[in-house]
Amino acid sequence: MVSEKNIEVALAQTWHEQTARNSLERWLKLCEQENWNEQSVNLDVLAGIFGSSWYFTRYVFAVGESALSIINQEPQGLPDYTNLGRQLAACLIHDDFEARVNQLRILKNGMMLQYLVEYLQSRFSIEQLEYSLTLLAEVTLDMLIQSIRMLPGYEQFPVSVLAMGRMAGYEMTFGSDLDLIFLYDGKDQDLHEQLGKSARMLLRMIAQPASTGSLYEFDMRLRPHGNAGLLVTSYQSFKEYHEGSRDIWERQMMTRCRPVIKYNDSVNIIMETVNDSLYKPYDRQLLCKEIISMRARVQKELGSPKGRYEIKRGFGGIMDIDFISHYYQLGYGHQYRELQVCSTRTALEVMSKCGLIDRETSVNLVAHYNYLKKTEMCLRLFDMKSVDSFKAMDSDNIALSRAMGHGDNLNRFLDEFETVTHSVRRIYEKVMI
Repeated sequence: MVSEKNIEVALAQTWHEQTARNSLERWLKLCEQENWNEQSVNLDVLAGIFGSSWYFTRYVFAVGESALSIINQEPQGLPDYTNLGRQLAACLIHDDFEARVNQLRILKNGMMLQYLVEYLQSRFSIEQLEYSLTLLAEVTLDMLIQSIRMLPGYEQFPVSVLAMGRMAGYEMTFGSDLDLIFLYDGKDQDLHEQLGKSARMLLRMIAQPASTGSLYEFDMRLRPHGNAGLLVTSYQSFKEYHEGSRDIWERQMMTRCRPVIKYNDSVNIIMETVNDSLYKPYDRQLLCKEIISMRARVQKELGSPKGRYEIKRGFGGIMDIDFISHYYQLGYGHQYRELQVCSTRTALEVMSKCGLIDRETSVNLVAHYNYLKKTEMCLRLFDMKSVDSFKAMDSDNIALSRAMGHGDNLNRFLDEFETVTHSVRRIYEKVMI
């Protein structure tokens, strides 16, 4: 039997201690009932999972003893696309489509749990964790499309997929949505209708819940014409849309766009054309004014919930840093092609190398970005939901304070959070206004 002392030591390090305690008691009873060897489990890691994420707690109980191999594993290092694809391709052996998708859910969430284990043991930085989670999302999407192409009548499915937002920049966290655009090469109306049907099925499978967890939530609002636009857009229509006169905020969003599924090389040609339109000479004064105006509007309408801190859209939040990078990328991207990147971190570093901002400012912005993204990740992890705010003063924040390294000292965590956001806003005003 696991000793009470070891249990208490493990629980003392967890984020949600009572939740972890309840789940650990259930797990040890299950081990005894099923004759599993509970002695073999890494108790600190298991308690850490139970205390940080109800989503992964449910997963562990759903897959049972097989979760132990993930929890007890040796360091795996950063994943690569080929090996990850080989692992997830195990889902394709099933003849039934829903069986393939269900197996993919198990495999994908198992890999995600592996990355959480790496993070909880300080083997992954926040940047490495985000890279791993994004690569996993890409390969999962690839497996879904391969699975659809195994259906009778869907063998072709000639669709390329563009990733937007955090997925484009390899900066997804736990709970991140998939922001996707589906493109196809052709004008055939019958083909368009079939592809639309296939894409709807794909999205339904992505979001469908199960006992082993879902795959992802998705967001299609960034496609041309938003929710009113076609679900699948032809290459030509996509090109013409972005070659036209677009609002600056749409240009900002397109700085975070890259192909993740390529049906053919045409998508690369289209993206080169779109980027030529995107990274053109701008009136920098007008560009800066437009971006500042949009940032103020977002903060007023979405970033100022009463009695809450807003990590993403609020004062000194992630969007301050994003909008700084958007301005310099659009304003100078035609001059410095190395600024034409999808990662906020990379853009900030390149801005310094090009002499657009000083090195100290770049380093501080990256550090603040990492801090805010870590806070966001810890907040989202429990339910795997895309939440971005927390109460200004509430005992529920003890778990977040623990996750951020401040134990039960909530005031110290809140002071640190305010220090970071005020520093971000000072830099924002310095380099933008």
